[in-house]
Amino acid sequence: LVALRACRAQNAILARAERLSHDDPKDALIAAEVPISSVTNGVHAPTWTAPLIQALYEKYIDINWTEVVRDRQQWEQGIARISDEELWLAHSLLKERLVTFIRQRAFQSRVNRAETQDYIDASQEMFDPNVLTIGFARRVAGYKRWNLLLKDQARLMKLINNADRPVQFVFAGKAHPQDSESKVVLQQVALWKYDPQVRNRAVFLEDYDHEIAR
Repeated sequence: LVALRACRAQNAILARAERLSHDDPKDALIAAEVPISSVTNGVHAPTWTAPLIQALYEKYIDINWTEVVRDRQQWEQGIARISDEELWLAHSLLKERLVTFIRQRAFQSRVNRAETQDYIDASQEMFDPNVLTIGFARRVAGYKRWNLLLKDQARLMKLINNADRPVQFVFAGKAHPQDSESKVVLQQVALWKYDPQVRNRAVFLEDYDHEIAR
């Protein structure tokens, strides 16, 4: 509290947290002396937008689309000009690239760990670019509740192996060395991927870094 009062300003991590802090009598007392604003997490668009999608932006919005993105009206008008077919084609090509990347990484990591030949061979058939893919690529921490996904495994199996609308999962992330709770969650996910019922529909990518994040 002393440190906060000594600051010129303080930030909440997002707008909702800012509102909640004003509702808390303790925080409101500090806010009377030190204003609370919010900083919403964002990304650097040129870095994290795939080249295929960037090409569509340049074609239909503007060669300098990174500037146009700040003008909501102009941006929405440009986006509306992109046909569903072109957007879906770009999306599908990126999904195929993702599946290829997953297979390569899984194959190499299984070879390095001297896994069984059956499990190594399975890496070349895992995942389907036409299946709904959900990704968890983030720091592993207890409050992010990764383990909720494994809470009802019977229901999860039904989702993964649904004949008409299957789902597949990509996991990537690291836990703090001293966060034992998070490391247990990672171990659960790592063991789960060996289950024959899910090994073609779930993968944990090791050594999470900027390349995997892309």
